[in-house]
Amino acid sequence: MRTAIFLIVLLLLCATHFWTFDKTYESKRRLDRLVRVDYVLPAEFSSIVSLDFKGLIADFQLLQAIFFIGEKIDKEERISISDWRCFKRIIKTVNELDPYFFDPYYLGASMLVWGPGMYEDAIELLEHARKYRSWDRRIPFQEGFIYFYFLKNYAKGSELFSLAARFPDAPAYYATLAARLAYYAGDHESSILLLKNMLSETGNKEIRKMYIKRLTALEGAIVLERAVADFKEKNGKLPQNLEELLASGLIDNVPIDPYGGKYLLTEGGRIFSTSKFAEMKK
Repeated sequence: MRTAIFLIVLLLLCATHFWTFDKTYESKRRLDRLVRVDYVLPAEFSSIVSLDFKGLIADFQLLQAIFFIGEKIDKEERISISDWRCFKRIIKTVNELDPYFFDPYYLGASMLVWGPGMYEDAIELLEHARKYRSWDRRIPFQEGFIYFYFLKNYAKGSELFSLAARFPDAPAYYATLAARLAYYAGDHESSILLLKNMLSETGNKEIRKMYIKRLTALEGAIVLERAVADFKEKNGKLPQNLEELLASGLIDNVPIDPYGGKYLLTEGGRIFSTSKFAEMKK
């Protein structure tokens, strides 16, 4: 009899607990829909109240930033510019609390460029990161990618990729990409000097082979561009194509693109290749 009474009481308590939890959670969801989370504690205040637990508070606020945007994405709600600015303020607070924490820099910059297209805001975060994570090649590479891919600023992208390429653990393609962008930006000398410098610093046969191939392709393009400039100075106009340039006698032959493409003369007198100075798919 006592066992039966105990089980009934236990079942009633469980039912009460789940009913209360469900009502509480539903109230929270209604409150979330009504209240905007657009205030972030300043980093100075958070730093004081967190005492010796700055890392822990930084982790917590990073989760706050992730859930703030993530919940809206999950609910397929429109994310306003105000929401993104709030997200950025949270990330900046995290960065001030723990300026050596890589994740908020990477996550914050990535979400700001791919989401609302806040490129300058993302660059601001990465500039702050470079001051504290001066040993981390990923920071200038990510910043260079924003300049190159989103802002089409090939010169700045090349500068930052070149910086990243000089780190001892940098992949070989950093340098070739930097040289490619420098050429696109019209900075021929920088593209050549970068590759020659990287060649002098590596003894790896495969990496040297990669650098020599890119160097050969860019040198071929530069030879043609210089011949185009000579043609214009002599004739007062640009050649219509490379065949006309060849017929002028200013070059003996059209260089071979080691990537398998064909050099082309653009309307502005620049030389590019159908390979885009990269390995072509077979």
